[in-house]
Amino acid sequence: MTAQRVPLYVERGRPVQIRLEERALQLQNGAQAARYVPLRRLSRLLLHRRTRIESDALLACAEESIPVVFYDDQGMGKPLLDRKVSYSQAVAAASKVFEQPKVVISLREGHLWCGDEPVELPPSRMAIYCWFSEKRCNRELVDLDAESSAAELLIWYRQLYGEHGGDYERMETALRCGMDGQYLRPHLSKIKRLLIEVLGEVVAEKYQIQAEGDRLHKTYGLFGLQPEQITIT
Repeated sequence: MTAQRVPLYVERGRPVQIRLEERALQLQNGAQAARYVPLRRLSRLLLHRRTRIESDALLACAEESIPVVFYDDQGMGKPLLDRKVSYSQAVAAASKVFEQPKVVISLREGHLWCGDEPVELPPSRMAIYCWFSEKRCNRELVDLDAESSAAELLIWYRQLYGEHGGDYERMETALRCGMDGQYLRPHLSKIKRLLIEVLGEVVAEKYQIQAEGDRLHKTYGLFGLQPEQITIT
């Protein structure tokens, strides 16, 4: 009698590392004893986005037609592998997840690449992403309370697109009294959605503009990138 396959669910909490050990997945959670789950017993993997799964384990899941889904803090899931994926597609998906992120910005062409993928942002959001990229290169964060924030963003827009056009005038008007979350956060939300659309949720996480701090005061930055992973030409 064949044993029934069951899903493997990794909850939010302390990050779990998953690696392949022969034909089983080894789950390591900090100093706790490792847990082993045979691949033949698994119907699917449901993993919190903080879970780290090694490429060999991911490819073994593809060979066994085991779907892999990452979910976020709100419980929304994004499939990394499904039952229809080919082995070559699984290799490509695994390499994108585990490759080091890199951002390339061409000021002359106004283009942004995240890894090998071109990302097309409208002018105001392109200026915002360039501004954050420069800040990360300088190991600085964006503080909305800083008097210089609005001026810095306007400088980036002028550098990319000049001062003429409705977008610049709208940005200048919105920032006349300084930078605030009411202006910035809708742009960050739309940048986040576009990166997920282009890169997929798991890979896009490395390129997202994120906040840190408490409710009263937050700073923002590209925390998933190191300065040497950003090139601005």
